[in-house]
Amino acid sequence: MHAAFAARLLSFSLLLLSAQLAAADDLYTATVPVLDNSSEQRASGLRQALAEVLVRVTGDREINTWGDTEALLARADALVQSYGFEPLPLPAPVAGSAEQTETAEAAQPTMLLRAAFDGRAVERELRQAGLPVWGARRPQHLLWLALRDDGRERSLIDQESADQRVPAVLATARQRGLPVSFPLLDLQDRQSIDFADVWGGFAGRIAAASERYGNSQIVSGAVGREGGLWVGRFSMLDASGATESWISTEQSLEAALVAGIHTLADRQAGRLAVRSSGFSQSVTVKVAEVNNLYDYGRVLGFLEGLNAVRAVQLTELRDGQLQLRLRFDGEPDTLERAIAIGRILTPVNAGYDSYGQPVVGERYYYRLER
Repeated sequence: MHAAFAARLLSFSLLLLSAQLAAADDLYTATVPVLDNSSEQRASGLRQALAEVLVRVTGDREINTWGDTEALLARADALVQSYGFEPLPLPAPVAGSAEQTETAEAAQPTMLLRAAFDGRAVERELRQAGLPVWGARRPQHLLWLALRDDGRERSLIDQESADQRVPAVLATARQRGLPVSFPLLDLQDRQSIDFADVWGGFAGRIAAASERYGNSQIVSGAVGREGGLWVGRFSMLDASGATESWISTEQSLEAALVAGIHTLADRQAGRLAVRSSGFSQSVTVKVAEVNNLYDYGRVLGFLEGLNAVRAVQLTELRDGQLQLRLRFDGEPDTLERAIAIGRILTPVNAGYDSYGQPVVGERYYYRLER
């Protein structure tokens, strides 16, 4: 390949990659309440904010109970890029004596500390400590959510009503760094799916209705009251159409929703977070049906953005087939799962044997999806 043309391809792909990852900055930002803007409160607030960031970046809710993170939390001052304070609204007056009122008000946070941390530095520290890293490239999750027995008519939640109907879902997803959206439930959706389809977990109907939303991970949830408890039944469809399910049983609707989203984040992090072993592996990846500059940019931008991938080197581009050398951390299975979830590259089989059985082709041979 001509060197100048290769340079143009690389520049174009990096432009695509930067656009794709621009929305991931919130992974490294947190807001916590503090008593005041003193240096002591700043130090404790930054530590608490970094603890929230570590949960999102590692995908592990218990990460801050590990002794391995103590040294990292102690360096919150060194890892922060910017921070600022905002006043909170004054609390309502407390009934009681003047002394009691003064004591109660002194214990109330008066400010919010907003802190943004250096994402690269945080991830580097985690890798050096051998801790998991679930980076900025995260799949969008399209959530079909059916609610019953919540004091309203049974209903599906759409994108417009989610803020009012299920704020706990959105708050938990933000807490875990899990991109979540809801269907529009416009005329097109209502012609292809209804409450009974989602409540019954009919995967085929849900998958068909989801096609218009692109390469999202498809999640369904049915939450209702059963025997005095709130029970949530959740499922996720993978790229092959297979489903994975889990149940949350709680005392309240909000708790059942929160538990369901936490389990989703736990399972996705378990698939996609990478633990560095201190050395990288290399594989050759081939991609068919790469026909133009835009196709090349899609492939390279996607692979370079994967959490596990450290470097991508072009080795050949000929007759619509791209060959790349990938250097990555972690295990090959983790890399393959990350590629599969993106739904941009589809594995290519070699064909069928004389008995009509599929023959698996090269392990890292893919076709670019349109």
